[in-house]
Amino acid sequence: FYYENILWEPKRMSNNSLSAHVISGTLLNQPGLLERYHVYRRKYHDSLEKMEDLSGECEHNLRGGEELILASLKFGNRLNGHNGVVHGGIISLLFDDTMGWGYEMLLKSPRHKDINNMGVTANLNVNYRAPLPENSPAVMHIYWDKTAGRKIYLRAECTSPDGSITYSDATTLYVCLKHK
Repeated sequence: FYYENILWEPKRMSNNSLSAHVISGTLLNQPGLLERYHVYRRKYHDSLEKMEDLSGECEHNLRGGEELILASLKFGNRLNGHNGVVHGGIISLLFDDTMGWGYEMLLKSPRHKDINNMGVTANLNVNYRAPLPENSPAVMHIYWDKTAGRKIYLRAECTSPDGSITYSDATTLYVCLKHK
């Protein structure tokens, strides 16, 4: 497998949408704020269907589910809560947004072709494991856990680039809105 950059594709978002978005319009590429937010999708994540065909249930890798998204982050020094530590609200914002990209990528798989595009975060639970220092790079991994009807469950973790420190992890429930 390999990763392909997906964020801020011009075909997908208008200039008005980009400038109004809290990340691309306010935080991204501003000195001391979010200095890098590159989001990549794992290519060929449709292997979920192949695994289900063979076993009847999705097999899980070591991280507990099929990886959908990887985000490369660089935090500045003006996103702090406590002195020298990135604010937890910024971390939860990035979990929510990055898991949204995971939701969108999952809907492109054949298994989810009958689910409505519009989904909303019904629940986001974040566990803070270690302080994330200002001026630090980090990596966010987004994983698919399961789908039950209109409910899609994802999990994520935010780590140091080498994976030696887990700064935080999260779970979310997306609910696909009913067609009108």
